[in-house]
Amino acid sequence: MSNFNIIKIRQIDQISTFSKIKFEFHIANKIRRKYEIEDELFTITGNVVLANFYETRKLALKINSQREENNKVTAGEINAVGLLDEIYHFLFDQYQLQVNPGVFKKAINHLNTNLKEIEIDALLKDFVQIFPPISVYRNEITIDQYLEGSTENKTNKEIVLEEFILLHFANLNTAANRIKELYNDEYFINQDGYSEAIKLLDTFFQNEEKFGPENQDIFTFFKTPILKEPYDLGKQLDFIFEKWKIILTDEFLKRILRSQDLFKEEYKLGFGGAPPTVVPKYKGQ
Repeated sequence: MSNFNIIKIRQIDQISTFSKIKFEFHIANKIRRKYEIEDELFTITGNVVLANFYETRKLALKINSQREENNKVTAGEINAVGLLDEIYHFLFDQYQLQVNPGVFKKAINHLNTNLKEIEIDALLKDFVQIFPPISVYRNEITIDQYLEGSTENKTNKEIVLEEFILLHFANLNTAANRIKELYNDEYFINQDGYSEAIKLLDTFFQNEEKFGPENQDIFTFFKTPILKEPYDLGKQLDFIFEKWKIILTDEFLKRILRSQDLFKEEYKLGFGGAPPTVVPKYKGQ
């Protein structure tokens, strides 16, 4: 049986495992302070949680209050970036649960083999410094203590590595350039080390188990919507809805449709570009 078929069979059984560690997109420490974003919006892993469109609009207003007219963001953009990141986390989690157990441990070992361990530790510490989990942000524990710990039976180093990888894809997404200030990978102190680590991880995953409807390596899989529709977040969600729906939950599909409704609403009010064109269609249709 192929990995793709295994995914379809096991998906429902594994949803609860993913939900134990909540992921959305990160906001850098200094950006939290700049826009005075409330601590209550952040999970224990340091990611911002936007529970509804009201919270998304509030965040957009805070950002826009300090921006020029030609650089303002929309709630639709912020919502889409958060949803994309959550979908990517969900699928990455499914990949390691069902297709390639222990892959993050192997990835860390691969980095340690090809770079000095002290360099990898420095990159992970830098990540936590820039995007601190709530316990570090509040100075309840140190960065070292956090990295030596675990959350829901997953080591925090593995969690940070997953975030590290997905931060790369968020920064690769030119359609989200107006939001990139929130999570810019240029905040890393060691830019060369960051770039080298991403290259090594890309090579590592090319030789690991494949994933998804087109049986791609995980880096190529995650790049595909971004490269197919490099200038439009709505069209990226359209692509995911149409091409990945077999490996997404109905709840994610519904949220994509709601996200597109938000884009349409903002389009009618004069924000953004052309309205999204996704046609509602659910599994089995």
